[in-house]
Amino acid sequence: MLALGVVVRFWGADLPGWARGLSPFDHIPRLPVEDFRLAPLVMLTALAAGLLLLGLYGFRSRDLKGA
Repeated sequence: MLALGVVVRFWGADLPGWARGLSPFDHIPRLPVEDFRLAPLVMLTALAAGLLLLGLYGFRSRDLKGA
């Protein structure tokens, strides 16, 4: 994800809009140039928390036997 952010940041002007939209940096406001918006930050935080919970569920449901 970090590599995608770097690529979009440096070569984003040459990419189509849907590819630029994959970067989380495209959705957060650029302070102090833009006004602060809470909605994108809340949505990205909720997405990160959901992916974290999904990863924890997958981690706990592995087929490993304890010693």
